[in-house]
This record gives sequence, C-alpha cells and structure tokens, in this order.
Amino acid sequence: MALRPRLPEAEFAAGFALSRLGRVKEAEARYRRALAIRPDFAAAWTNLGSLLREQGPRNLGRGGPPGAPSSCCPDLIAAWLNLAILERERRRLSRPRPTSARPSPSTHPGRDARRLVPVSRRRSATPAGAWAWLRWALLCDPANSEAVNMQGILLHNEARFAEAVEVFERAEALGHRAAASNRGNALLDLGRMGDALLAHQAAVDRDPNHPGAAYNLALTRLRLGLWEQGWPGYESRMALPRCAPLAAQF
Repeated sequence: MALRPRLPEAEFAAGFALSRLGRVKEAEARYRRALAIRPDFAAAWTNLGSLLREQGPRNLGRGGPPGAPSSCCPDLIAAWLNLAILERERRRLSRPRPTSARPSPSTHPGRDARRLVPVSRRRSATPAGAWAWLRWALLCDPANSEAVNMQGILLHNEARFAEAVEVFERAEALGHRAAASNRGNALLDLGRMGDALLAHQAAVDRDPNHPGAAYNLALTRLRLGLWEQGWPGYESRMALPRCAPLAAQF
C-alpha cells in the first residue's frame, strides 16, 4: 500500500488479515475501501458479507447490494454458499439462483454440473436436493472450505458422525472458522467428550468473538461437570440470532 495506496487487492488482503486477528471493524473498513476503489471486486463483497453476518442479526442487510458478489462473478461458489447461509438465517428457504449462477462448460470440461441447478432449485428443502447442490459446488471448487464444511453438516444430520469428523477436519485445514466447533458436536455424538472439549476450545481460540463457538464450548463443559467454567460461557447463547430477540425483550 505504500507503493500503490489505491490498490484494491492490498486493501482486501489487509482486511482478510485483520478479520483473522479479530479486528472486525478495521477489517470491515478495509473491505469497504477495496470496494470503493473497485466496485466489482466479488471476493471483497463475499468477505464483507461474511464478516457482517458473523457479527449478529442486526447486520443481515447491511453489506451492500443484495447478491453483489454473485452478480459480479456468477461462478464464485463461496458467494452462493454464503448467500444460502444468509437466506437460511433470515428464515427463508435456501435455494440456488437462476441460470447465471451456472458454471460454464469451459470452466469444468466434460462435466455438465449445470444440470444439478434446476434439480437443486426444486429439491432444496430435501436432503437429496441439498446433497445435489453440494456436489455441484464441490465439483466447481473442491477446496472451498464452506462447501466442505456443509458436507460435514449433511453427514452429521444423517448420523454419520465418524465421517463428519473427518470432513470437518478437512474444512478446518482449509481455514473454515466454524468447522472445529462442528467437529466438536460430531465428537459429542460419538461419546468422545474429551476430544469434543478440545475441538470446541480450538474453535474459540480461533474465533473468540463467535457466539456459537463459545456456546458449544460452554455446553460441553457443563456436560463434563465443569460448572464454574461452563455457566459464564453459557451466557453467550444470548448473542445467537435465535436468542437475540429474547435478550432484547428480557
């Protein structure tokens, strides 16, 4: 930035580093600066949206133009996955969007992943539809941490806990911020309480400001009888989207 003060990629990289350090306000400012310089910077839109979503329900509509990343770059799988999560948190049915979201044949030669999109749109409320949509996403980007994490969630929902643990470990290695906490939940269902505690602690160490990670760690501590550590952490539930309205009323 000293060499080129208005370089959007540098502002984006600084925002990414600041977000990993937990300095979310500074990260938000950097992402917005990158977008002011380059409004079609799809990855900056995606990261800004994720950053705001993680700060709680009050920020669900504060990022910018709806679907901005997917409009700038229709094949950016992370944008579609984040948009799906956002829609889910807004208590809407999550479903892939129109034909512009389909990857071009040249991007994935020999594989017509586009056929999965209309199927996903019809069946997105069913496990089969979710799997179809996920396979399309992984076909487009096998190393996408959000898609890998979602695979773990679907395996967990099917009570395939050991498989889910392995997939969540892969998502963690790819840098997903919530995968360690999800792995901890799968370990709990396997009865591996000590390993679950370590996984949830790792999730909090990685993202201390994430209420879901703190809540899962508190629940695990309470299950193990660690009352003095567990009860204070249990208060983190009031920062969860589903509890925030109750906290305001109370």
